Amino acid sequence: MSIELLRLYVADPAGEQEFLHDDQLQTLLDNHDDDVYAAATDAWRMKAADVSAWYRVILDGGFLSREQVFDHCIKMAEHFERLGGGNIVSIEMDSGFQVSSSPAEF
Repeated sequence: MSIELLRLYVADPAGEQEFLHDDQLQTLLDNHDDDVYAAATDAWRMKAADVSAWYRVILDGGFLSREQVFDHCIKMAEHFERLGGGNIVSIEMDSGFQVSSSPAEF
């Protein structure tokens, strides 16, 4: 059940994302003593790392930039970290990475 719930939390209910296969998700759960929020936090951070190398994509007259997808992944990681009561790590992607951390606020 935990893997299915984790798949919902990482927006991959059908298991279509190649790097988030069941073994990987189970490892995340094992690393966090089955804390699905902590595992989801790590999974969203992994997604952010994966998309950080993307470039701007133009589709049907609109565009999706790497920064938009990266920012979404980081916001989702922060959301699940708050749910789990952990500390928030902020990462900004401009000319370089800026990392700071602060306690989660409810």
